[in-house]
Amino acid sequence: MIQNNAYLLKKEYISAEKGGIERILVVDDEENIAEVVSLFLKSKGYFVSTAKNGEDALKILKEDYYDLVISDIRMPKMDGLALLKEINKLKGNIITIMLTGFATIDTAVDAMKSGAFDYVVKPFSVNEIMHVVERADERFKEMIEGIQLKETTSLYDMSEAISSGSNLNEIFRIGINAISREVDADAIALYLKNEKNRLFELKIRGFKSKNEKWSEGFIKSIDENSVNKFFKDNRAVLMHGKDILMPEIFIERRSSLVSIIAVPLKINNKIIGVLNAYSFKRGHIFTEGQKKSLLIFSNSIAAAVETTRLYDNLQQTFKETMLGLAAALEARDKYTKGHSYKVCEYSQIIAEGLGLAQNEISLICQAAKLHDIGKIGIDNSALNKPEKLNKDEHDKFKSHITIGKQIIQPISFLSEAIPLIYYHHEFFNGSGYPEGKKGDEIPLGARILQVADAFDAMTSDRPYRKALSHEAAISELKKFSGTQFDPVVTEVFIKEIEKRKSV
Repeated sequence: MIQNNAYLLKKEYISAEKGGIERILVVDDEENIAEVVSLFLKSKGYFVSTAKNGEDALKILKEDYYDLVISDIRMPKMDGLALLKEINKLKGNIITIMLTGFATIDTAVDAMKSGAFDYVVKPFSVNEIMHVVERADERFKEMIEGIQLKETTSLYDMSEAISSGSNLNEIFRIGINAISREVDADAIALYLKNEKNRLFELKIRGFKSKNEKWSEGFIKSIDENSVNKFFKDNRAVLMHGKDILMPEIFIERRSSLVSIIAVPLKINNKIIGVLNAYSFKRGHIFTEGQKKSLLIFSNSIAAAVETTRLYDNLQQTFKETMLGLAAALEARDKYTKGHSYKVCEYSQIIAEGLGLAQNEISLICQAAKLHDIGKIGIDNSALNKPEKLNKDEHDKFKSHITIGKQIIQPISFLSEAIPLIYYHHEFFNGSGYPEGKKGDEIPLGARILQVADAFDAMTSDRPYRKALSHEAAISELKKFSGTQFDPVVTEVFIKEIEKRKSV
């Protein structure tokens, strides 16, 4: 009969802060030997379970974790060597010591070649057992230190990503890769709470193999009430087999889930996300130590999410301030009111017509809304002069792009928009300003702004003239295509604007 007392001690109360070996499984078909060794080790403060053969021992190891296995070699059903091979497949940090008679010393040596730490020859004294266990304890501590070093390295990589300003997806990628290494999971999933709809949405998944049948079974979004019900006390959850509760909130019931670690990502004791590790392979269950590792990573990821959200809010505040400043600038002049937003609209039409990526389109629109912000440094009377500007006035007017650059330059997250704003008065033939760049020397975004800006200026009233008709403005664009305007950008704009006009 298996004397398995493991369940008398609930896993939640097992210390994850192990300094050395704590849990030992003794395997021997001679019950008196197993009992003597067990009682002696218990007297030394270890938690000990026993099994009478390898088959029974393997069942115990698949349902709970142990640091050390002391096993006889010759046993019925499954002998010690077969058990050793199965232990090696479990991927846990389990140290094995073999018990052997004189006649099987060669077999014990073979066992060491297969991964056993050491062997003890029968008959033995309990002091001999204690001596080998103490040496195994030192080896175990070295293994744990190695694991902790790997965890520290992975956490350092995440910290570097956070401090370097990496975006959330990059931080998630680093985190998922690190977790996969440390926890040895078949799959990892990260959910983040969407504050607008109160749903926890699946943001990223990681798999050992995408060919597995369970790789498509993940729930895409989970309601807030279900998450709060699952994490009743806001604590990480570790469950196996029949004990797994409510797995369907994360993964479909048809999946063959064997073990799960689910960790709530918390900021100020509020759950902002969920980090899960899944095992689908029979016999591969997670340990308390692996739950602790996932908890450490979850804290770093939660901090990264909060930092990024705060930074995004700050960025948005700055952008709104700058756009408000640009709008206030245009509001003082009835002729240019709404000009920047029209330039943005036309620029987007061109960018989409050219097939640019969404991030490029967003950057160009951002630059369009701020392209004239430097006019805040130009005398309003010069801007609204009803006749042609003289040379001095025109030179002052041209300085608005330099002033705009100086205004935006200190704001790091707007840095990519600066070249578009600074060069949007360059001409395709090189006769523009400020540097006389030509052709492809001018950033594409600036060439797009040049066409959009000119078209809106021509089709709007100005102090010195009335607005041109749509047809007249198109004619002007065609006339100066290849000199003032990029011919490809001009052609795309005319095609797209005419297409919209006919709808």
